[in-house]
Amino acid sequence: MAQFGRDLDTACIRIISSEIVDKHTEYLIEVTVGTYTWTVKHRYSDFYELHEKVETNPGPSNLNDSSYPCSICSHECTWDSDAIVCDNCDKWCHIGCVNISPSMYEKFGNSSALWICPICDTPNHSRTIFQSYLSSGIICQEVYKSKNVELIAAQINITDTKSLVIISAYRPPNKNDIDYLKQMIIEINELKLKFKNSTFWLGGDFNLPDIKWPEQNISGSMYTKELNEAFIDMLNNLGIEQMVDFPTRKDNILDLFCTNQPALITKIKSIPGISDHDIVLVDAICKPQRSKQSQHKIYLWKKVDIKKIKDITSHFISELISQANENLNIDQLWNKFKEGSNKIIDDNVPSKITKSKYTNPWANRDIDHLCKKTT
Repeated sequence: MAQFGRDLDTACIRIISSEIVDKHTEYLIEVTVGTYTWTVKHRYSDFYELHEKVETNPGPSNLNDSSYPCSICSHECTWDSDAIVCDNCDKWCHIGCVNISPSMYEKFGNSSALWICPICDTPNHSRTIFQSYLSSGIICQEVYKSKNVELIAAQINITDTKSLVIISAYRPPNKNDIDYLKQMIIEINELKLKFKNSTFWLGGDFNLPDIKWPEQNISGSMYTKELNEAFIDMLNNLGIEQMVDFPTRKDNILDLFCTNQPALITKIKSIPGISDHDIVLVDAICKPQRSKQSQHKIYLWKKVDIKKIKDITSHFISELISQANENLNIDQLWNKFKEGSNKIIDDNVPSKITKSKYTNPWANRDIDHLCKKTT
């Protein structure tokens, strides 16, 4: 049984189970008010709507030298503790610290869901293969999807250059014939020619363990020499550099990252992946253009009078318990519970409307003043 939502004094709501019925999620919900408990089936939980949805983010590795403390409890987020990260403020939170049950975390891991960061209250999106950069405010678009090979490309608008073109490709290990790789090379060449003034990134699993990087020597015999040389020739002809020099699966370098602007790459390393391949982590110097955020209301919980809210909530619960003895069905009690809870929050928690302009949550007036100072 997983608790979902915040306890209001002696009132709480729990989601016991869920199932898909007629393409809708039907929840078995337990509502407790004081000493009274009801169990009801409900399609699409209203509390779920209040909390929004959560997208799975694999926790960071505890094997590297980076530190990812939870913003709620300050303990480290590792692979052994499920956590989420905000694309805006880059803060991690354990799912238990933000009242997200493991079943919900897993259920929405493969969805195109939206979740609200509990730290900066910013919406986070994850909708396509390029999950690392497609947050809601970044201006980007898919520009190509191959019908012949496993290859897809996206374009991101950059403020100080025309654009960044990212190509993700995969060459299956059973595609031993040169024709498949030649077709992939043709399509990559066409994209490079079409976006010739753009910063160019090419990444993916090409399954070419015979090539020794960065020397570009062919020392193995798993695939033909012609196939390996065709890939090396493509890099040289396009003027792009392959930068991965560490194993990504066992002792082999299979996952590659190539770019025509290697000077913009500040760090490239491996971190544990969710399969038998390591993840290639790339940090680069680039600043994407962002669209204006829509204004929305956020509550200022730090300015709340807790004692006042407790008193009001206690009175509200007493009234709700007395109404439970009347001829009200569970839906009517639920609506009163929800409306009363929302009214308590709206009446007693200060709020503000966020700016439409994108800002860093850590950039306050003092920091802005220091940035503008001339040396």
